[in-house]
Amino acid sequence: MIVLKFGGAALADTKNVENSINYIKRVKEKNPIVVVSAMKGITDLLLDTIDESLNKNYEKTVRNIDELRLKHEKVINDLVKSNEIKKNILKYFEDRCNELETLLYSISTLQECSEKSKDYIVSFGEKLSSTMVSSILSDQELESVQFDGEDLIRTDSNFNNAYPDFKETNILINKKLGDISSIPVVAGFIGSNEKGHTTTLGRGGTDFSASILAYCLDAKEVWYLKEVNGIMSADPKIVANAKSIEKITYDEVAELSYFGAKVLHPIAVHPLKEKKIPSFVKNVYDFDFRGTEIVDELHNGNRCAKAVTSIKDISIVTVQGKGMMGIPGISGRVFSCLGKNKISIIMISQSSSEQNICFAIKSNQNEQAIKSLKEEFTIELHNNQIQEISLKEEVSIISVVGSGLKNAPILIGKIFTSLGEKNINPVMIALGSSELNISFIVESINVKDAILTTHNNVVGE
Repeated sequence: MIVLKFGGAALADTKNVENSINYIKRVKEKNPIVVVSAMKGITDLLLDTIDESLNKNYEKTVRNIDELRLKHEKVINDLVKSNEIKKNILKYFEDRCNELETLLYSISTLQECSEKSKDYIVSFGEKLSSTMVSSILSDQELESVQFDGEDLIRTDSNFNNAYPDFKETNILINKKLGDISSIPVVAGFIGSNEKGHTTTLGRGGTDFSASILAYCLDAKEVWYLKEVNGIMSADPKIVANAKSIEKITYDEVAELSYFGAKVLHPIAVHPLKEKKIPSFVKNVYDFDFRGTEIVDELHNGNRCAKAVTSIKDISIVTVQGKGMMGIPGISGRVFSCLGKNKISIIMISQSSSEQNICFAIKSNQNEQAIKSLKEEFTIELHNNQIQEISLKEEVSIISVVGSGLKNAPILIGKIFTSLGEKNINPVMIALGSSELNISFIVESINVKDAILTTHNNVVGE
């Protein structure tokens, strides 16, 4: 048994859906379990429709629902030959869209949309796409059954970013899929809490759904099907000579994902690592390409810089003051304050003298971060123990990821020598304690040059 995960791009339109169906047909002897995302653009369309409903723009709401329905109907009309299957699936689409319209009308009337309601509405994308794929497989004489994620994955009640209860989920999945002979097509991204309310696993959660299924069913392999040749050593749009990575560890993948690479949902790695399930990131358009294999560990000969990635739209916040050395627990107060205000810290640097603390956050949290910190340290600012809480904008984080980087001083030297030769000055540096990454921040205007020179000088070393 293998688990296949298809993202939204692989289901973008008739041509892409047909390609994905043919891919499934070529591995039918491996007893595939198929996990799908919503069609490309549908999740954003549903979120936009919620906003339009809250703004009482009912005309735009109806147009969005029509767009949703027509996009799925076109694929069915193009690919399904059986009149009976076509009739049933089109009726299903009509019923779901009518339900959606009723829900959105209620939101418009009440002028509120709870996180629970939002999860239920957004889940329509995966429910429609999985039903579509399953129907096309059945039409092509491949027996298939569609499953909503709600029926398989039990989660907590943290709507929009739910986490599974693996014990309950394992029971549900094995009960429904353990001995199945047909091809299951599962709506990814979705679960349900103990009361049966729909939850979602967060953006990119379909990767997590595939990992959960593989974990519970002890799958032989998981294949994440993308539109590129596996995991690349850099963004090919920036680095023309970026290469496909042959093998990479679970930990390296998690690090790449955290620092901006669109590889896998970071949390999707953990279930695979625990059971050491071999996984591949493959090209959905090139069946014969082996892709990148994700493994538990590599031999020392494979310990090197694997890839360069980046996070844009970053700002640096600095809390600075000569009197900070005399304030007990200053760091704890800074990070506690940010945590209470749901501000995520991506990278930290602190001087040994404790006279300043620098950290990187997403730029859309700038205002809240500065406001919260100034409120927290009102007295210290008034007494001049803290001289300044400042903000530096328009910077980007660049990360070099690979096993054993902490013990590779020559490679670290190469990174910063190559940047110096291009007159690029890092404004903040951090070496991950995991030994898996070296991260630094540069002015956003220099980010492309920094990625290019770093990649060409150290990746593969």
